[in-house]
Amino acid sequence: MTTLSTPTRTLASAALMVAAVLARPSVAGAQAGVARDTVAQRIEPQTVKVERGGIVVGGSSVFVVSLDSARGQAAPSLADMLRAVPLMLVRTNSRGEVELSVRGSESRQVGIMMNGLPLSPGWDGRADPSLVPLTGISRVSYVRSTASVLGGPNTLGGIIDLSFAEPPRGVIAPRLALGSDQTGARLLSTSVASRIGNDTSHVSWRVGGGVRQFDGMVRADGVLDPSGKSALRTNTDSRQYDFLGSLGWSHRGGGAVSAVVSGYDATRGVAPELHIAGPRYWRYPEQGRRLLQLRASAPRIHTRLGTTELEAGGGVLNGVTHIETFGDATYSTVTSTEDGREQVNSVRFAATQTLPNGVRVQAAVTGNNIMYDETIGSAAASHYRQDLLSAGVETNLLLGTRTLLSGGMVLDRGVTLSAGGRVPLGAKSITGWRLGATRELGPNARLHASASSRGRFPALRELYSGALDRFEPNPDLRPERLLATEAGVTFGDAAEPVGVNAQITAFHHRLDDGIVRTRYLATNRFQRINRDETRSMGVEALVGWSAGLGAPTVTLDVVAQRVTIRDLVAGGASRKPEYMPNLRAMLDGTMPVGRGVTLGASLANIGTQFCVNPESGNDIRLAAQTVAGVTAHRTWSLGAGAFRATRVLAGVDNLSDAAIYEQCGLPRAGRTLRVGIDFR
Repeated sequence: MTTLSTPTRTLASAALMVAAVLARPSVAGAQAGVARDTVAQRIEPQTVKVERGGIVVGGSSVFVVSLDSARGQAAPSLADMLRAVPLMLVRTNSRGEVELSVRGSESRQVGIMMNGLPLSPGWDGRADPSLVPLTGISRVSYVRSTASVLGGPNTLGGIIDLSFAEPPRGVIAPRLALGSDQTGARLLSTSVASRIGNDTSHVSWRVGGGVRQFDGMVRADGVLDPSGKSALRTNTDSRQYDFLGSLGWSHRGGGAVSAVVSGYDATRGVAPELHIAGPRYWRYPEQGRRLLQLRASAPRIHTRLGTTELEAGGGVLNGVTHIETFGDATYSTVTSTEDGREQVNSVRFAATQTLPNGVRVQAAVTGNNIMYDETIGSAAASHYRQDLLSAGVETNLLLGTRTLLSGGMVLDRGVTLSAGGRVPLGAKSITGWRLGATRELGPNARLHASASSRGRFPALRELYSGALDRFEPNPDLRPERLLATEAGVTFGDAAEPVGVNAQITAFHHRLDDGIVRTRYLATNRFQRINRDETRSMGVEALVGWSAGLGAPTVTLDVVAQRVTIRDLVAGGASRKPEYMPNLRAMLDGTMPVGRGVTLGASLANIGTQFCVNPESGNDIRLAAQTVAGVTAHRTWSLGAGAFRATRVLAGVDNLSDAAIYEQCGLPRAGRTLRVGIDFR
């Protein structure tokens, strides 16, 4: 306990300050209501202005979150924000990376994009959300299925898109967020943005940066720890610095040019697994990323055939990862190292043709060039290269005034050109398609349905991960193939901040040729093969109620699903899916209590799930778990200064200090008191 005495005193003082601020009479407060759909929001997800609610895009369900309305950690990472997103499962794996799952999918099937360009392609085929900062980001949209075939390769499980809000014109708009918790965490995120110009054209810019430092994760009651410490989990400290800059020019006629530069540097530990005798003792003494993105669009071209819009974009991502492995839980002696240097070049060309009758046809070509150098210990570096290409076309067609149809086709191609001196995979191609429909039943109700088929190429790490000569390449490895269908109904109106809104969706996913790791013949080597068939079906319900602006709100989301896996090598025998609970539910609400203070509470339940013990190969059952949290916040006006408003928030996560296991041997943090203040 002595290691926490100083931070605890600091936090106590901060808590008293927060309480005093919350008790002051309100000058101007605003509580956002639960947002709802409108028909106009169906086609372009990036134009949706909602803060929290389900919408429909191309016959597929979409969820949009505004960071201004979030009540989570100050200066959050993408992973922090996604833990509060309805209908999504989030967990941290044994490598310290955050995994996402929706409708039985896994992280490599979900694409993460920023500013419309991909972040996911790379050595591992996914971006770790815990390392994606949200400095400068205003809105996060998540498509839970394939609302478009134009999102690029390997996006069969949906897309998470991070976007910027247009800054105000003629004024400087600064943002500053500060936060801490009982461990003495230091959290900061700041940005400044503005727009200069007139009604014809304007220039916008944004700069920002952030710091996230944690001394460790609070150890929950009943959780044992290798170090025997009573307060923090072993090796869970982290430190990250990030930066962002953007500059853009746009014209009313459609011409635009923009550039975004961002990056981060991080150091962090990885908590050792508690359920096995020989866990990995890892640290990342260095992780970093530098990203440059450029986008340009031509002025709109008007002819007798309608309106033509052309756009091109590209990006270069450079990343570095250094891993140290230690002999025991003291983390004093390095036994091995692994270094990775990555470069991902991305390019996207898109064209949109709007015909005189209102029919829209869109086409896009997206290419990713992935290069990775891996160095194990003192051995020579191994070079890997993979190229991915996706070319698709789709259309939206309005039938009458109440029915919107959409459809598209796509051709994906993947080829592994370098495999660290071993046999590279040949080129593989796979076609995909989607159909969607939305039917307006009335001003506040609509039906939607969609079906899609996409493929995913294996990532380089899946093929050749880890130490040299441990994996046998498989030139016959096929892409995974997903057939996804959904149908649902949505009630509500985003323009009316009072009443009930709801979205209920039934889904069925069929994944064939699932890629798994197996022992290679009678050796100590491994090989990836196409072995599993995964079937997931279920119902998602998202229901919200609001009494109006500044009034109580309630949101309930429930996922009831059944995921089954058939092992074709074992004659079609069924296996229990890992980390796929049959039930996930979250109840969240806010209530004004006077003097401008709003209380919030959340209750989340995750049903029974299973994992496989890597030492014994046996299934481990994780019992159903419930976690609760509370918050209190107050917003008030600051007048006409640089900052026009501020919000102070205090919260307690995991109120009961329960040992919540989201992955075997890796419990979540115990009871954590956090405070934050946001100036805008």
